[in-house]
Amino acid sequence: MSFTSTSSPLSGAPADATGTPPPVGEIMRGPRRIGALIALLTVAGTAVGFAAGRPGLATGLLAGGALSFVNFWLLARIALRVVRGPSGGTGALMVRLGVKYGVLAGCVALFLWVFHLDVPGLLIGLSLVLPAVILHGTVDLFS
Repeated sequence: MSFTSTSSPLSGAPADATGTPPPVGEIMRGPRRIGALIALLTVAGTAVGFAAGRPGLATGLLAGGALSFVNFWLLARIALRVVRGPSGGTGALMVRLGVKYGVLAGCVALFLWVFHLDVPGLLIGLSLVLPAVILHGTVDLFS
């Protein structure tokens, strides 16, 4: 019994008979759409926060959404390197992920302790990747 896949792990697009993954543009279509949804949800949430008279929540959500977008984009780039070819092995992958999460933690600390952003707004913004992935999956499922 073989558990080899004939599709790309990032897009579900089928690989050719030799197992070569599809072109980069096809692989990155899903992550691009999810990134666009994160940006859309960030802008919409920020507008609602300002309209509701909660500028602290709105700016925290904007900062968290921006961090969420950058974090997701970096993760997609790291995943693309893994899918497209030799990436330096497991150690190099762990270093890249560690640096990415270290920078994310540093930015969160900077936003909280230096800029004194609203904690709930920042957490909501950082969490926007989840509804973006769910929306993308739902739209993809029914299209």
